[in-house]
Amino acid sequence: MDSLHVDYSGIQRLDIVRLRFALPAGGPPSRPAGQTEASAFRSAIGAASYVSNLAALLKEISDIAAVAKRVGVSLVGGTGPMITGPGAITAITIGAGASSSVFAYVGVTVGAGIYGSSTPELGFYSSRGGGIWTDVGIGSELVLTYVLGPPAAFGGLSWGVGVSCDIPGVGVGISCTVLFGASGPPFPLLGWCVGVGAGLSVLPASISFQASNTQLIPI
Repeated sequence: MDSLHVDYSGIQRLDIVRLRFALPAGGPPSRPAGQTEASAFRSAIGAASYVSNLAALLKEISDIAAVAKRVGVSLVGGTGPMITGPGAITAITIGAGASSSVFAYVGVTVGAGIYGSSTPELGFYSSRGGGIWTDVGIGSELVLTYVLGPPAAFGGLSWGVGVSCDIPGVGVGISCTVLFGASGPPFPLLGWCVGVGAGLSVLPASISFQASNTQLIPI
């Protein structure tokens, strides 16, 4: 990845303050894993990337963290009453993992995976949160998250407004969530995540508003 183009002009007037609710404050731990774990983890991803497309994606995240290369980011959009841009972007952070949700108009979500940043930094993450849905169901998915900032922007509290829908005749669904920082309004745009997975739900499509707390373990 050498460049990234982001157009957030269509969400500048999104009014999410009326859906806001509080979460206990918390941030990523500062204790990194040891060099032995880091070397073993990178070697395992490298070996698995030859036989698995998913592992190849994880290797790309690992490579971003390893080479510390600069990724050019262009933004389209300004500041609205509720949404502001991410400001000066000096790094990007990408996460890949799994997420599971249980909801009956209100619900909970947990997730975990790996992340890589061009700062450079590589590590594991875990997240937990809750929110409201326009549906009733349960599901799990593989999630790819892009954050326009360093790992500090990836970890901690964030808000998300998402849309999910089933793919007719396939048996799986897709989702997309736009992520915002917890301080505001206006709320800073952090990035977005996309997912693909399966589950059971009453409706073929739904909208959700979620808040989550993400913890990071760098390696």
